[in-house]
Amino acid sequence: PPLSCDEAVVQLVGDDECADVQQKAKQLRDSVHSKTECWVSIGIGDSPLIARVAASYAKPDKGSSGVVLVEPKQSKDFMATVPLKAIPGIGPVMLEKLQSLGCNTCEDVRRQRTETDLVTTLGKVMGSRVWAAAHGIDNRQIGSTEASGAGTGAQKSISVAVNWGVRLSTDTDLDKFLASIAADASKRLEERGFLTQAVTFKLMQRHPEAPVEPPKFLGHGMCNELTKRHVLPESTASAHRIQMALRTIWDDEFAKKCPIHEIRGLTAMLGKLKRKTS
Repeated sequence: PPLSCDEAVVQLVGDDECADVQQKAKQLRDSVHSKTECWVSIGIGDSPLIARVAASYAKPDKGSSGVVLVEPKQSKDFMATVPLKAIPGIGPVMLEKLQSLGCNTCEDVRRQRTETDLVTTLGKVMGSRVWAAAHGIDNRQIGSTEASGAGTGAQKSISVAVNWGVRLSTDTDLDKFLASIAADASKRLEERGFLTQAVTFKLMQRHPEAPVEPPKFLGHGMCNELTKRHVLPESTASAHRIQMALRTIWDDEFAKKCPIHEIRGLTAMLGKLKRKTS
């Protein structure tokens, strides 16, 4: 299933040797390039986690040829040196909590912390998930909502994120962009039959030491992240109200910290969801 507009996870079926799988991945990469003139990065592993992390190491700025394969017997050793920030689902807030425990890499978690330590700090679900990831364990099935990054159980939030190709110059550009994100968010609420009463605005700002244009064409590069939540007076699915909430956060919190031309990514996360009644 797709993970985002430019990422997907697939399960290979058969008994091919690793060398054969790697060759097929290279052929797929060449095929995509011949049709789109874009180079893709491919990670291969025995679980969604290993494959996704391997794909991040397959990017051109990591000095890779575009395909990274991690054999099953290498999974645990491969994950040892992986920084915790590279694990899907670990954002700045969670990373800060892990760093407060003295953990920056998966190996740090293995050597210094028990699963109970992580559960106490991060909560039961994420604590257990991070502990398992640090040990190279991922038992999710391809095609599940967990493996595709959609979470488990009752839906608690709906997000719209654009972190590629974001290059804004004026306040008008920003307003149009916020309107587009709000319209998409409203559409997703309507499709799922939800209303929202909380809008969280996550903004990626180019890091002061990052180049204006990163190695990945129109990518966001190294960024600082700003986050703020706005609670609405009543539940809604209105695109206009969502846009106004985002704009309020920008005006009150972000405008004084981030010049518009330094914005590299925007996310609207809708929380406090409730079912829409007819």
